[in-house]
Amino acid sequence: TFRPASVRPGRYRLNLGTRGCACSVLQVITLPLALAGGRSHVTISGSTHCKDGQTYDYLEEIWVPQLQSMGVDIHLELQRPGFHPRGGGSISARIGPLANPLGGLTRLERGALQRIRLFSKQTDDMPRGGERRRGDAFTSVLRRQPKVIPPHVDIDRSEGLYPYQGS
Repeated sequence: TFRPASVRPGRYRLNLGTRGCACSVLQVITLPLALAGGRSHVTISGSTHCKDGQTYDYLEEIWVPQLQSMGVDIHLELQRPGFHPRGGGSISARIGPLANPLGGLTRLERGALQRIRLFSKQTDDMPRGGERRRGDAFTSVLRRQPKVIPPHVDIDRSEGLYPYQGS
């Protein structure tokens, strides 16, 4: 029987197995831990890059800066990438207590486009060249668009496992 209790700060290690999306779990537990009144360190093992979920790159580039702008003290580290469904990845997060009440987030205007980045993940067990083809295709589509700034393509060759089946 599940009996909810108060959230306590501390050190937590969660192993989600092969199919668990570590990023989704981190998104769920971050605010309760930040509101718990102390510093927490969380390590989550599982998939860090899921087909239908947020990836670690999204958390690091988009989600964490938004939380920090609201006053959440959070820092992430990708210890090892793990691609769904094989998993095998690990992320850690340091989550501090809120120093002030949680700030709001207001975005009334989109703002000017500042940069375009493509993260092309390529693991060692995938055939070489795929990451470059994806980057070239992405850049080609953008060049046909009017008034679009040139993209920056990050090629990341990761040591990790990907469920490559061949094509």
